[in-house]
Amino acid sequence: MLKLHGILYCERCGLDPVQAFGVPEADACIEVHHRSTQIAAMAAGHRTRLEDVECLCANCHRIVHRLMKKGIDTNVSPAR
Repeated sequence: MLKLHGILYCERCGLDPVQAFGVPEADACIEVHHRSTQIAAMAAGHRTRLEDVECLCANCHRIVHRLMKKGIDTNVSPAR
């Protein structure tokens, strides 16, 4: 995403943390989420493809994982 858009932002809510907080270090708020296979469930030798991940802000990442624990489909269209 950084290479394509020049910034890291949340693919769910659209948050650009650098713009929101005004410092370059704020990009640390963006985390990589594995859409279908959680890290703990990955088999040895698992290869993650770029299509398997999305960049989420810390808040959206936590919400997505809580929904996943409840069995709710989180692979829905992003808010933006």
